[in-house]
Amino acid sequence: MLLIQWDIEPYKNGWTFPGRFLRIDEILDEVAIRELKEETDVENIYLEQLYSFGNVDRDPRERVLTVSYYGFV
Repeated sequence: MLLIQWDIEPYKNGWTFPGRFLRIDEILDEVAIRELKEETDVENIYLEQLYSFGNVDRDPRERVLTVSYYGFV
C-alpha cells in the first residue's frame, strides 16, 4: 500500500493515499499512471481500477470523486 504525508491543511502531516486532480484532457488511467510515476518513479506496471468513492462530504475542501487502483510491482 502506497501512502504519502499531507503537506497542506487541514490534514498537514497526516497520511493519505496519493492522488491528483484529473486534467481536462486526461483519461482516468493516464492520471493513475502519471501519479504513480511522480510519487515513486515506478512505471510500466499492471494497473487496474479497484473502486470509486464519492460521498458528498468526504473532503471538507471541495467535492471530490476518487477512483482507486491496484497494481502489481
